[in-house]
Amino acid sequence: MTWRNTQRRRSITLCHDRVMIHVKYHKGQQQTGRHKENIRFLANPVGELLLDYIVYVMPLPQLFLRQQSPKALFSAFLWEKNGKAWTDGQLSRCLKDACTRANIPRLHIANWRQMTVAIKTKFASQIGLFDAEDDDEDAEEMEDDTGAAFGNVWDGLIRMAFRASTLWQDFWGVGTILKATKHAKGDPESHLAKRIAMGVYRPRKPWSSEALLGGLQKLYGNVEVDWQSNEQREALVTIMSWTEQIVAVLPTGAGKSLLFMLPCTLPNAGVTVLVVPLVSLYGDMRRRVRAMKIDHLEWQPGEDREAALILVSAEAVSTKDFMEYARRLIAQQRLDRIVIDECHLTVIAAEYRPSIIDLTLIRSLRTQFVYLTATLPPSMRAEFEERNYLHRPTVIRASSNRANIFYMVRKVDARKGSLLEQGAAEAQDAWCDSGLFDHGRDKIIILCPNV
Repeated sequence: MTWRNTQRRRSITLCHDRVMIHVKYHKGQQQTGRHKENIRFLANPVGELLLDYIVYVMPLPQLFLRQQSPKALFSAFLWEKNGKAWTDGQLSRCLKDACTRANIPRLHIANWRQMTVAIKTKFASQIGLFDAEDDDEDAEEMEDDTGAAFGNVWDGLIRMAFRASTLWQDFWGVGTILKATKHAKGDPESHLAKRIAMGVYRPRKPWSSEALLGGLQKLYGNVEVDWQSNEQREALVTIMSWTEQIVAVLPTGAGKSLLFMLPCTLPNAGVTVLVVPLVSLYGDMRRRVRAMKIDHLEWQPGEDREAALILVSAEAVSTKDFMEYARRLIAQQRLDRIVIDECHLTVIAAEYRPSIIDLTLIRSLRTQFVYLTATLPPSMRAEFEERNYLHRPTVIRASSNRANIFYMVRKVDARKGSLLEQGAAEAQDAWCDSGLFDHGRDKIIILCPNV
């Protein structure tokens, strides 16, 4: 449908599963005196609500206005008061009222603008111009994803707007929420979209240290098993008290894996997602969970099954497929937490590994996040929290001193061969003649400056 008047033009078109809105008005028009072609795409259910508002609701006040003042002019705005567009203050009041009804933190227009700017900055690498601020002529110079120039201005604007709207809706998980609502229709106990908006999840009671110890002993089938350290116990109690952001710094061999394995085996456990950033760790983790007989699943694109523990690589976790999978678990109130192993890599590997940077996209998911590492020095903490968008996380740190590890430095004679050759000879002598190693269990690692 198309609606024209002297100040503003709106065009709303139904296309496939989206509603296209074309508006010529923009926020800077009063200052510049020029209009701009603004095209947006709404998810179909949202667009239909807007259509109902325009078709049924708006004509009513216009009818009443003409009855009261036959020569009165209709407002050019969708949301107006006394013929004028809502001010920022009015919009803020409406937004705050909506937040209060949804029982979520109160937002105002300034908050919304800050969020949109941040999201547009994130999408800048995926689309040449997320929200055009230049003249319309520039659209002819833009390129699509294949690198071919747009055929004309309108084609370019529409395709650019569709891409931008799709990125925006995928980021917020609009499609997942709407699908969940559709599937739950008629189920008075569900109302999934409303629950998600309110942040209301299935009731979860904190676990005591004693109850968790009982679960630990059951997991190992040994009533004599105890905590490896006070920090391990504290970390598990904190996790099972449903604290939102947790960083656990425990030394190697101190039982970090138990922090995600044990919760998977407790009664009424949901889904724990474990992000494994290193290939060498992935195979070892798979072997260990199999040995512990923990219900697990290695996530691959297209996977829609679930298990108590989901193993996923750092490269896969930030993809659109996985984000939709995780949002579906959240909509079904099945996702308990996301655990990032070796989380210090989000700082030290960010410069040479793009997937580590993209890993932070999962922070848009609303769930508990647990970060595990043995090597996060206090001097790196501020940068770590900034990179992972953490706000005052609960940090549990144990001493990283390893009494069974020592350093020995030897000078070598350069005339006897390269450092690598002499290092290999030293390792071979230690392996064969020192009697320090169990050949069925131990390993020697030689670190070199290149591969």
